[in-house]
Amino acid sequence: MYSCISGAVAAVPANLSEMAAFNNKNQQRQKILTCIAESNESEFWLDFCKEVELINEQEHLAFIQRLLRIRWMLCSLLALVNNDNEPKAGD
Repeated sequence: MYSCISGAVAAVPANLSEMAAFNNKNQQRQKILTCIAESNESEFWLDFCKEVELINEQEHLAFIQRLLRIRWMLCSLLALVNNDNEPKAGD
């Protein structure tokens, strides 16, 4: 159980580290989307852990609040990468 959630959580910074080596915006976008997907999986596992009472409501809420902040940052990063592909004025 814990290996499932730790794998999903650890995949986010691992994929961001790998993305840093990419110059191709499409590859960067794909890594960010993978991170968002991993954060969705993490949320599933947190909800599951709460439902089977491995964590209590307060712990669940604290983890979810952090996860939502991380997902918001990932979505903001995705928007930056997407906007960077658009032609600039005067191009």
